[in-house]
Amino acid sequence: MLLCEDVGLKPYVCDVKFGVHSFRAIASKFAKDRNHTYFANVALEANRKLGGASHTLDAHKLGFIPGCKTVVVCVDVTHPSPGSSTNASSGAAIVASIDQNLTQWPAELCTQAVFQKMISRLDELLKSRLKLWAKQHRRSVSPEDVLIYHDAVLEGQ
Repeated sequence: MLLCEDVGLKPYVCDVKFGVHSFRAIASKFAKDRNHTYFANVALEANRKLGGASHTLDAHKLGFIPGCKTVVVCVDVTHPSPGSSTNASSGAAIVASIDQNLTQWPAELCTQAVFQKMISRLDELLKSRLKLWAKQHRRSVSPEDVLIYHDAVLEGQ
């Protein structure tokens, strides 16, 4: 945990350059007289960054999902709101479960043509999540099942 007053490059250097998980807490906010909710949120963030689970699901109620055979994926596209810059683009995102308890969901984002509903790089984004899943499970093969959630699936996707 970095206690600092400025954003600076400290989180970037830790997370990106050296691959060390870090998170930043503003020293002045940390030093103030806070209630337990603030410190609970800081503890949850530290737990998440260290690979811990802040919640779990009852594996017996998940049907075929538990274990190391299924990856759950969610994809979505968001578009600029009215009044946005004329240079604004749409954003596409994907998250996928990488652990058997469905507690870790790394994301990947990309931009695409404004108001384009079909995710132009869906194959690339999905491959990156499947590779991450395989790495997490120390496997060279993809999961047996892929369950994809998407709020509006277009023909051809």
